[in-house]
This record gives sequence, structure tokens and C-alpha cells, in this order.
Amino acid sequence: MRSLSSSCVLLLGALLPAQVASPAPTTSTPPSVAAPAAAADLAATKQRLQQALQKTAGIADTAFTAEWGQDQPDKSLPPSLAASGKVIGSWHRDQLRLAFDGEQQNELVVTGRGQIARDAKTDWKLRQRRFADGNPTGFVPDAGFTLRQLATWDLAVTRRTVGSLDDRPVEIVSVTLSPEQVGEAAWAGVIDDRMVTSGFAVLAGQMRRAGGPPKMLPPDASVDLVVWLDPATDLVQQLQFRCWSKTNVMRGGGNIVMAQGAVVQFQAQPAQKEAAEEEPAKDAVPTDGSVLDDKGLPVRSRKDTMVTDYSLRLREHGKKAAPPLDDAQKRLLGL
Repeated sequence: MRSLSSSCVLLLGALLPAQVASPAPTTSTPPSVAAPAAAADLAATKQRLQQALQKTAGIADTAFTAEWGQDQPDKSLPPSLAASGKVIGSWHRDQLRLAFDGEQQNELVVTGRGQIARDAKTDWKLRQRRFADGNPTGFVPDAGFTLRQLATWDLAVTRRTVGSLDDRPVEIVSVTLSPEQVGEAAWAGVIDDRMVTSGFAVLAGQMRRAGGPPKMLPPDASVDLVVWLDPATDLVQQLQFRCWSKTNVMRGGGNIVMAQGAVVQFQAQPAQKEAAEEEPAKDAVPTDGSVLDDKGLPVRSRKDTMVTDYSLRLREHGKKAAPPLDDAQKRLLGL
């Protein structure tokens, strides 16, 4: 087995105290000493996290893979209300390139104020928030934008551990967004807003639009975030969001009709009898957020909750050059 380089060993050694407990002393550490030490460690981690987010956001020509979807999909919702997708993309100084997973093979190139799109059947077309076939794009992941936004927020770091990613040592920083940050994340496009909006709220919002702009309220949801940092480069390697939104979808018989240029009918599924909640076993994992799973995310109760994951995996930092635009693309973009 190859040994790690001396620099990685030193860096990893410096991080290990955050995860591996020291041998028990003969006398317990007074709480008055332990609490400030833990607070100082989290404060230092918070500062290092912000610096890493800023540094990584400033490195263009970086590739990323974005993937999002419900952990346990709610089949009672229409497909248009489901939040899921996968994209392979890259961001550059003046471009964002995206290739969406699926049979349509949708691609987008965004530069300045212009956007062009194509798919498996249609060559490049000038579009605005739509795919080549005219369908709305919905959520458009932008890793560079996400990093820039997170770097400006006062993030509440809750824990710091160490682990590995692709067989390389990483520092794992856990964060819980504030209610205000959850709203900003949804409305600014950091995450798909459907991840933190209940199905009922989405349907009600669509129905209200026929009579005028709906009153928008901040999402009633919780969002946990885990950031993987490379200690050797201080660059972000991966972001993992987990959104927790209470489910309050209207169920039972009848139709929901939405008038928005056309009539859309949704046959609600019959209400399912809720299974009796079992008594937790004595050795069951706590679901109050005090325990982390293998991704560094808090383990919480999933009862009556829609859980959605969104991951951004970054690659080739500063090494993914943008393909040159051809004459047809430049003409469409007015370049």
C-alpha cells in the first residue's frame, strides 16, 4: 500500500482530533474549559469554510455533476411537481454549459444575457429559460453561482469530521441553514424550490396565479448541508444538500383543476392508512439530528416529511476549458 505524501499526512494528522477522541484522562475536563474549546474549533472551521468557498468559486473552467431527487418519491404527485434530475456541466468566466440526463439529450449554453439550447432532434435555438422543444427548463444547476452565494452567507457550522473521497483525505464540514437562508436558497436558485415547498403549496400557488400574483411565504422547511474540502488545496470537492419539508398534500377523491392557459386535471390518490408508529428499539439510531449518517448529514425523523437530496460533485478545478463557440452559436448569441 502506498503511503500518503508527507504534506497530506501532516494535514490529516491536524484534522484527526476533530473525529478521533483522545484517551480518557484521569479526571474529566471541566465543562467551562471544554465548551470554549469546541466553540473555538467551530469558529475556525467556519472561517476556513468561507475561504474555501470563495477560493473555489473564483476558479473558472471547472466541471461538475449535479443530481437531485426525493429520497422516497411521493407517487401521489403529478410528474411535473416532482423535483429530480441529473446534469453534467461546467462553468467558465463567461459561460455555463449543461447537458441534462434523459432521452431528450437537452443541452444549454448560457453566456451573458443569452441562452441557446438543443436536443437530440433539434439543432441550436435561441431560448430564454426553455429547452429547444419549448418546455420550461425548471431548475438549472450552476455550481459556480452556488459557491458564490454560500460564500456570502453567515453559515452555522455544526460539526467537523474527517474522511475520504475518491481515496483522498477530506475534511467534512456540516452546516444547517437558517430559515432566512432556506428562503434565499430556494428563491435565488441555489436549490430547486420544489425541494423545500410542499406539493400542496405548489398546487395552491399554481391555482392562485389565475387570479393574480400569489402571496409568497418563505419555505417551511429545514436544509442541512455538508461540504467536502481537500485539506491539501483548500478547494471544495463536493456539496451535499438535504431538504426536509413537511408533507401536507391534499389527498382523497376529486380533481384539482388549474387554469393557466389550459386546464390541467390531477386525480388525487386515495388516502393511505397511516401505519402505527413503532416503538423505537433500545439500540435504534437517534433521529433528533444528534447523529450523522455516512454523508455527514444529521439523522432526523422522516415521519410526514418529504426528504430531498441534492449533490454537486466538482472535478477538474481550473482545467476544464470551454469548447469554442461555432459561427452558428455566435450568431444566435449575438457575439
